[in-house]
Amino acid sequence: MSGIPSWARVGAKVVCIDAEWEAVDAGCRGSLDPSLQEICTIQGVYSSLGFVYFALVGYDGADYEISGFKPLISQADDIATHFKALLDVPEQVGA
Repeated sequence: MSGIPSWARVGAKVVCIDAEWEAVDAGCRGSLDPSLQEICTIQGVYSSLGFVYFALVGYDGADYEISGFKPLISQADDIATHFKALLDVPEQVGA
């Protein structure tokens, strides 16, 4: 991964989609790590050696690779994003 995606920001909610990843700090692995489908809040984001990592609220001392998470998007946001191109059509003036 080359850059930090726009949705990866402090305070954003993410969903764990792969509980088989490894924490950067191997000493923090185990039952204390996020479980599959768990919703977490991003506490910090950084990039190192081409990979993007999260620090998560409630999981102090461990950072997790971005590939194990996806952004939590509400249904309203999802619908608005889907129809954005159709809704942003400028009105014709003086037809």
